[in-house]
Amino acid sequence: MGAIVQNKFTDNVISGEFYDSLWHIPITYTIKHEPFDQQQLKPRLWLSKLRQTEINIENLRPHSYLVVNVDRVGFYRVQYDESNWMLIARELCHGNHNISAISRAMLINDAGKFFMSNILNARIFLELLKHLQQNVRLHACLCLH
Repeated sequence: MGAIVQNKFTDNVISGEFYDSLWHIPITYTIKHEPFDQQQLKPRLWLSKLRQTEINIENLRPHSYLVVNVDRVGFYRVQYDESNWMLIARELCHGNHNISAISRAMLINDAGKFFMSNILNARIFLELLKHLQQNVRLHACLCLH
Protein backbone atom coordinates (compact mmCIF):
# COMPACT_ATOMS: atom_id res chain seq x y z
CA MET A 1 0.00 0.00 0.00
CA GLY A 2 1.34 3.42 -0.91
CA ALA A 3 0.19 6.93 -1.64
CA ILE A 4 0.18 9.14 -4.69
CA VAL A 5 0.26 12.85 -3.91
CA GLN A 6 -0.49 15.59 -6.42
CA ASN A 7 1.50 18.84 -6.11
CA LYS A 8 2.20 21.56 -8.62
CA PHE A 9 5.83 21.70 -9.78
CA THR A 10 7.21 24.41 -12.01
CA ASP A 11 10.65 25.84 -12.51
CA ASN A 12 9.42 29.30 -13.50
CA VAL A 13 7.35 30.41 -10.51
CA ILE A 14 6.63 34.12 -10.43
CA SER A 15 7.35 35.54 -6.99
CA GLY A 16 4.43 34.85 -4.66
CA GLU A 17 2.31 33.24 -7.38
CA PHE A 18 1.09 29.72 -6.75
CA TYR A 19 -1.70 27.88 -8.50
CA ASP A 20 -3.22 25.15 -6.40
CA SER A 21 -5.07 23.39 -9.21
CA LEU A 22 -5.90 19.71 -9.03
CA TRP A 23 -6.22 17.61 -12.16
CA HIS A 24 -7.43 14.23 -13.35
CA ILE A 25 -4.13 12.44 -13.92
CA PRO A 26 -3.68 9.15 -15.82
CA ILE A 27 -1.45 6.83 -13.80
CA THR A 28 0.60 4.37 -15.83
CA TYR A 29 3.29 2.32 -14.17
CA THR A 30 5.63 -0.60 -14.46
CA ILE A 31 7.42 -2.63 -11.81
CA LYS A 32 10.66 -4.59 -11.88
CA HIS A 33 9.21 -8.00 -12.64
CA GLU A 34 6.95 -6.91 -15.51
CA PRO A 35 8.48 -6.93 -18.98
CA PHE A 36 7.63 -3.77 -20.92
CA ASP A 37 4.65 -3.96 -23.26
CA GLN A 38 2.29 -1.48 -24.88
CA GLN A 39 -0.47 -2.23 -22.34
CA GLN A 40 1.56 -0.32 -19.76
CA LEU A 41 0.88 2.85 -21.74
CA LYS A 42 -2.81 2.68 -20.86
CA PRO A 43 -3.79 4.22 -17.51
CA ARG A 44 -4.14 1.59 -14.80
CA LEU A 45 -5.88 4.11 -12.59
CA TRP A 46 -6.76 7.79 -12.49
CA LEU A 47 -5.84 10.25 -9.80
CA SER A 48 -9.02 12.29 -9.66
CA LYS A 49 -9.06 15.85 -8.47
CA LEU A 50 -7.69 14.75 -5.10
CA ARG A 51 -4.55 15.93 -3.33
CA GLN A 52 -3.69 12.36 -2.27
CA THR A 53 -4.97 8.85 -2.82
CA GLU A 54 -3.96 5.47 -1.43
CA ILE A 55 -3.07 2.76 -3.94
CA ASN A 56 -2.26 -0.92 -3.80
CA ILE A 57 -0.05 -2.20 -6.61
CA GLU A 58 -0.34 -5.94 -7.11
CA ASN A 59 2.88 -7.90 -7.56
CA LEU A 60 5.06 -5.12 -6.14
CA ARG A 61 7.67 -7.08 -4.21
CA PRO A 62 10.13 -5.78 -1.63
CA HIS A 63 13.23 -4.37 -3.35
CA SER A 64 11.35 -3.88 -6.63
CA TYR A 65 11.31 -0.50 -8.28
CA LEU A 66 8.15 1.27 -9.41
CA VAL A 67 8.22 3.61 -12.43
CA VAL A 68 5.19 5.84 -12.85
CA ASN A 69 4.20 7.71 -16.05
CA VAL A 70 5.59 5.09 -18.43
CA ASP A 71 6.98 6.70 -21.59
CA ARG A 72 5.72 10.06 -20.27
CA VAL A 73 2.15 9.32 -21.33
CA GLY A 74 0.97 12.03 -18.95
CA PHE A 75 2.30 15.56 -18.82
CA TYR A 76 3.68 15.40 -15.28
CA ARG A 77 6.85 14.69 -13.35
CA VAL A 78 7.21 11.97 -10.73
CA GLN A 79 9.16 12.31 -7.48
CA TYR A 80 9.86 9.01 -5.72
CA ASP A 81 11.10 8.27 -2.23
CA GLU A 82 14.86 7.82 -1.89
CA SER A 83 14.62 4.04 -1.70
CA ASN A 84 12.76 3.76 -5.03
CA TRP A 85 15.13 6.23 -6.74
CA MET A 86 18.07 4.03 -5.68
CA LEU A 87 16.33 0.86 -6.90
CA ILE A 88 15.75 2.54 -10.27
CA ALA A 89 19.38 3.72 -10.45
CA ARG A 90 20.62 0.22 -9.64
CA GLU A 91 18.40 -1.25 -12.38
CA LEU A 92 19.65 1.27 -14.95
CA CYS A 93 23.30 0.71 -14.09
CA HIS A 94 22.99 -3.08 -14.32
CA GLY A 95 21.65 -2.86 -17.84
CA ASN A 96 18.55 -5.00 -17.30
CA HIS A 97 16.23 -2.78 -19.23
CA ASN A 98 12.63 -3.61 -18.57
CA ILE A 99 12.41 0.19 -18.49
CA SER A 100 11.96 1.61 -22.00
CA ALA A 101 14.45 4.15 -23.41
CA ILE A 102 11.83 6.92 -23.29
CA SER A 103 11.09 6.16 -19.64
CA ARG A 104 14.81 6.07 -18.82
CA ALA A 105 15.26 9.50 -20.41
CA MET A 106 12.20 10.77 -18.52
CA LEU A 107 13.58 9.48 -15.20
CA ILE A 108 16.90 11.25 -15.69
CA ASN A 109 15.16 14.41 -16.86
CA ASP A 110 12.79 14.44 -13.86
CA ALA A 111 15.67 13.75 -11.47
CA GLY A 112 17.64 16.61 -13.01
CA LYS A 113 14.75 19.04 -12.55
CA PHE A 114 14.25 17.92 -8.95
CA PHE A 115 17.99 18.17 -8.25
CA MET A 116 18.18 21.69 -9.70
CA SER A 117 15.20 22.65 -7.51
CA ASN A 118 16.86 21.24 -4.35
CA ILE A 119 14.21 18.54 -4.03
CA LEU A 120 16.42 15.56 -4.89
CA ASN A 121 19.67 14.56 -3.21
CA ALA A 122 22.78 14.99 -5.40
CA ARG A 123 23.94 11.43 -4.62
CA ILE A 124 20.77 9.98 -6.17
CA PHE A 125 21.04 12.18 -9.25
CA LEU A 126 24.67 11.16 -9.77
CA GLU A 127 23.74 7.48 -9.44
CA LEU A 128 21.17 7.92 -12.22
CA LEU A 129 23.70 9.75 -14.41
CA LYS A 130 26.05 6.74 -14.29
CA HIS A 131 23.62 5.10 -16.68
CA LEU A 132 24.53 7.61 -19.39
CA GLN A 133 28.10 6.26 -19.48
CA GLN A 134 26.71 2.92 -20.63
CA ASN A 135 24.03 4.19 -23.00
CA VAL A 136 25.01 6.71 -25.66
CA ARG A 137 21.66 6.28 -27.48
CA LEU A 138 19.88 7.73 -24.48
CA HIS A 139 21.52 11.12 -25.09
CA ALA A 140 19.25 11.60 -28.10
CA CYS A 141 16.14 10.86 -26.04
CA LEU A 142 17.23 13.35 -23.38
CA CYS A 143 17.53 16.07 -26.00
CA LEU A 144 13.86 15.60 -26.87
CA HIS A 145 12.68 16.37 -23.33
